[in-house]
Amino acid sequence: MPMEIDKDILTSTERCESDYGCLINENHKCFTFTTDPSAGGGILFTNCSISSCDYRIAFGDAVVCSCPVRNEIYSKYKK
Repeated sequence: MPMEIDKDILTSTERCESDYGCLINENHKCFTFTTDPSAGGGILFTNCSISSCDYRIAFGDAVVCSCPVRNEIYSKYKK
């Protein structure tokens, strides 16, 4: 099933250097998310190892993803 993302969210993700790889390939190597309930459930942590990603934010030993597309994918599809 193809993922549908609102055009406004796609256009707001203007710094994506992977050409929306997460929409093309569900197994995109840096997108495995878990939510942290102690943080209100609104923060998405990832195992992203692509240090050049503009949406990757180091948080101690963890990595937080601020990508609007990835956040929408997680919100809609829990992927």
